[in-house]
Amino acid sequence: MKRRNDLFRKYVEQIAGHNYVSYNLNENPSLFVMTYANVPEIGQQTAFTIGLSNYANDRWRLGKPELLVSVNSLDSCWPLAMGELVLRASGSQDFSVGQIFKFGSEISSESQMDAFLLYYCIVLEREDAVYRDSDGIINIVQLFPIYTSEIDEIKRMGSRSFLTRMGESIYDVHRQPIG
Repeated sequence: MKRRNDLFRKYVEQIAGHNYVSYNLNENPSLFVMTYANVPEIGQQTAFTIGLSNYANDRWRLGKPELLVSVNSLDSCWPLAMGELVLRASGSQDFSVGQIFKFGSEISSESQMDAFLLYYCIVLEREDAVYRDSDGIINIVQLFPIYTSEIDEIKRMGSRSFLTRMGESIYDVHRQPIG
């Protein structure tokens, strides 16, 4: 596991750089979050999980996930909430596209958003969202902060249509709820 985490961390460094803060969230199995301030834009933060793909899950047949969150905020609550979701749900969830995770409270004091929608990664180039090594494939999937009040709208419209409707505001943690 440590070897794969190290290889994936180096891969993330290749695509996002070496200037990051790392939060160690769990020792066994190892889980940490790499957080990049001002990436890809000034005032934006992008973070990756390292270690989710080492958790056991029989439903992961075509690859194992690692998560990414990218928001117009430098508040560390966003990447730490992503890590907390992994710790809470790692054995019981498959982290598949379209899944919604209710956080249970406001994720950050700067926003009333309290849930995440998991979808294909759009902040990276398509080919960069897939990592391959001798242990298999890791698919980087993206968490989008949402309001619990938007869940019915997402179910009605579908994840893709919902995210398309949001446009550039998908990164804005201060946006108004849709629906």
